[in-house]
Amino acid sequence: MKVRIHQHVNESGQLVERLSRIISVHEFTVAAWGDGDHGILAAEPLSEWEHSDAGQWVMEHAVVKPVFNSLLDHSSYQHRYIVCAELYEQDITFYQLKWGK
Repeated sequence: MKVRIHQHVNESGQLVERLSRIISVHEFTVAAWGDGDHGILAAEPLSEWEHSDAGQWVMEHAVVKPVFNSLLDHSSYQHRYIVCAELYEQDITFYQLKWGK
């Protein structure tokens, strides 16, 4: 897993380093119906997650805006969505303890 180092100078002039990683914070599936736009079917579960306690916390604490990826599972004819966020190490620990991922 790729770790990024963020450096900044604090109020006392010391160089401070913070580590961040990209992790999966939410996953769900939607049925693959023909050639239709499965993104429309994903809108509701994405919005529900974004408005949940976990989703709001991730949106607030992410280093950059979270992204989602869509994968077609050919064996089940479903699209699997994975929401990924870059978080600082201490935020990853908090997230995993609070929401169990």
